Amino acid sequence: KQLLQGLVSSFKLLFPAYLGSIIFGISGGVYLGLNRKVRTILMPYVHLLSPLPPTLFVPYAIAVLPSFQSASIFLIFIGALQGVLIIEKHYLDNSKMLGLKGKDFLLKVVLPAASPHILSGAGTALIMSFLILTMAEMFGAESGMGYFIQYYTDFAQYNYVIAGTIFNCVIILTALVLFERLKKRILFWTNLKADSDRKTAK
Repeated sequence: KQLLQGLVSSFKLLFPAYLGSIIFGISGGVYLGLNRKVRTILMPYVHLLSPLPPTLFVPYAIAVLPSFQSASIFLIFIGALQGVLIIEKHYLDNSKMLGLKGKDFLLKVVLPAASPHILSGAGTALIMSFLILTMAEMFGAESGMGYFIQYYTDFAQYNYVIAGTIFNCVIILTALVLFERLKKRILFWTNLKADSDRKTAK
């Protein structure tokens, strides 16, 4: 019962913060990525850093930013900005020549092209959010999954500590598996492209 109560308490903090991170991170990254001046300034750096995975930025996000929400926003923002900036300029120009503007341009061109990078950043942010939230609950909360582990650690009741740790691992693993399935559904076209490339190679 305590574990389930801790789970509910943790998710009450995690879900709104993560959802807000997705909204602010994607909107900020897309907005700046479509800005011509920003593209001109950042393109050389983006090409230089594009091979680096979002996980590389996790230690810096944790060290510099004060909360798991702000760190998550940063990681998703980086993914969105990078994804938009690497869209080749002639695709953007051709879309505008075809009359795609506003919502159609955003939904049919920009977001699909940038989605692999956006979702990569979002996945990294989800893992980091769980880790930071658990650590924060161990030292500054009165409920939650991390609090449960720390509470019974203080009283040396290690059977509860082990049970809480296993429970946390199962919840986090389940969340990541569900996210990966959602990611594959959203990026189904990348799987089709990969299959097509393999057939062409054969």
